[in-house]
Amino acid sequence: MNNEFKRLFQKNYKVIEEINSIEIFYINCGMIEQEMYIKCKKSALGWTIFKCVRGNNFEIGTFVEEEYAICVMYVLCVKNFEGVKENNNLKRSLRTCEGENAKVQATQIIESECELKYFSLDKPKKNAICMENVNGLYNTFYLSKDDSRVNIVSDATFNRALVVVYNFSILLKEFNKIYTQITKHYSTCKNHYEKLLRYYLNK
Repeated sequence: MNNEFKRLFQKNYKVIEEINSIEIFYINCGMIEQEMYIKCKKSALGWTIFKCVRGNNFEIGTFVEEEYAICVMYVLCVKNFEGVKENNNLKRSLRTCEGENAKVQATQIIESECELKYFSLDKPKKNAICMENVNGLYNTFYLSKDDSRVNIVSDATFNRALVVVYNFSILLKEFNKIYTQITKHYSTCKNHYEKLLRYYLNK
């Protein structure tokens, strides 16, 4: 892998690189996490990425473009190892929203941590986490820039759907930061926003 790859993974990661394989371990408080890591193997078909958990290898996919494979590895590492801190007090507040002004109240609560551009509780919004009422139950989904939907949760109660919208809006906001960082190193990945996001959302 090239120097950009090394710069991308220089913080909090130990990279073991061999001729046809790469293993990426997370360093937590100075200790290398052994139970879960990301592995990539090169073959005639391209780069195959695995999530390795306690001796079990879960194949993520095979990628022809090396730079795209690197971006997928980085997204998987950040999602699985670094995570996003959620506000449990905020989620408790969302679970108590009710009445005629419940959506207005919920919007204000979520907006206190996540800009309105990342979510919508009323109508579908592109590049945002949305919810819709279907016969008294709620579906939550991500609506892409080309109007395709990525379903998250179906047939949820109102308050559960609010919490899901909050959780995934925070993830979407964090992903955009990660995506900006990735494209500084690999501009070709600007064409893969939606695909990389789905890896991050695990959808």
